Amino acid sequence: MSGHRNYLEINVSALEHNLKAIKSKVAGDCQFMGIVKGNAWGAGTSECARSFVNSGVDWIGVTTVEDAVLVRQEFGIPILIICEPPRGKIPNAVSLNISITVYSIESARLISKAATELGCNASIHIKINTGLNRVGISPENAVSFFNEIVQLENLEVTGLFSHFASADDLYSNEEACRELAYIRTRRELGLFKQAVYEIKNQSNWSGIIHMANTGATLFLPESHLDMVRVSTGLMGLCINDPIAAVVDLKQVYSWKSEICHFINVHKGEGVGYSSSYKCPTDTTIATLPIGWGDGFPRAFLNGGHVMIRGSFYPIVAMSMDMTTIDLGEKGDDMVIGEEVIIFGEQLGKILEPMAQGERVGMGGSDAMLAVISERVPRVYV
Repeated sequence: MSGHRNYLEINVSALEHNLKAIKSKVAGDCQFMGIVKGNAWGAGTSECARSFVNSGVDWIGVTTVEDAVLVRQEFGIPILIICEPPRGKIPNAVSLNISITVYSIESARLISKAATELGCNASIHIKINTGLNRVGISPENAVSFFNEIVQLENLEVTGLFSHFASADDLYSNEEACRELAYIRTRRELGLFKQAVYEIKNQSNWSGIIHMANTGATLFLPESHLDMVRVSTGLMGLCINDPIAAVVDLKQVYSWKSEICHFINVHKGEGVGYSSSYKCPTDTTIATLPIGWGDGFPRAFLNGGHVMIRGSFYPIVAMSMDMTTIDLGEKGDDMVIGEEVIIFGEQLGKILEPMAQGERVGMGGSDAMLAVISERVPRVYV
């Protein structure tokens, strides 16, 4: 028995292994940014940043000023906040001596104002939209935007970057999806490089350019440019056959719970609120002290399962603090305190977060990990 209702185990050695494995795919003169957004996918911003820095990253990428503060308190490493900060947090961001993403003139002016008041120069990276259509300056407006930005006081454009819309599909299990992803990503890369060329051609600008995420880093070497930005690969969240063919990534996460109670239920009886699950046979129902209050997604009721002693058992009902599973004929063999794997490794078998997320229609593992509650203890091994 662990002493926890449930807990998220983080394998630091696996984290460092993944970074070194991916970094080996990148040329020595190409810089490497480790991303710790979303509390490092639930693994802990400070802890993962520490591991990345110790393993030799050149930059740390964050999405919030709060995460930038955590990293800056411990390290002098270059930091990029990869989203525009909220307007009210811009002075805080400037004071941290970090690089700040910009894709609006309003934010640029506020950064300039804050830097002037603080008596410093602010470093910014301009984001160019090449197809994701979320944020960013359009390629055709990149030159005029750049020219407007460089007129602002105490502001230095030190980087230009973009973000692929389909690079994750480069390691899809479906060949047709991979082929389409190559077409799209190469088109986006071309748009970005053309915008960079036009800026350099009229200004002699010589900052850093970057675009590659995990998928592009592993499958599109021509996109590496001056720096790659890697996130899900470091966390071992994209392990599948296409990935395994090019790089050996290790499982970082194990979310564990235990059996806390048994109930013998007859055929036809219901389990859970509104008797949402009807037992098909006489069976043993086991209760686990984990629920959606821990960030355990309700979507797992749609075909999710857990692993006990290397075998899989279906999740049949869930509440805020408890989840029930159907043990079938194996109920008599189990004991209170039996280790239950939500995802992770047990007896040489792996239940991967990515596979769990896809099985229940969540589209992968990152959305699930980022919302694991803070009340779930993190245990680093």
